[in-house]
Amino acid sequence: MAKGHIETGWDTYRQKVVPPNASAVQVSETRKAFYAGASFLLAGVLLRLEPGPGITEGDMAMMTGIHDELMAFAESLVE
Repeated sequence: MAKGHIETGWDTYRQKVVPPNASAVQVSETRKAFYAGASFLLAGVLLRLEPGPGITEGDMAMMTGIHDELMAFAESLVE
């Protein structure tokens, strides 16, 4: 079975963020938190999509807001 988007994201996150000397427990707990965040985000998006065919301006505004929030968080880690 091919890797999914979340698993691929986790693999990248683990390589770039999780310290190489992290214990198995740290890796396991961080992975759980990563997947919990992905699950929360997906549920939030699905609950807020506007009914009907196609993507609406409201849907795009929500996705833009999520993107902006994630980018602001990433930038805060660098400061």
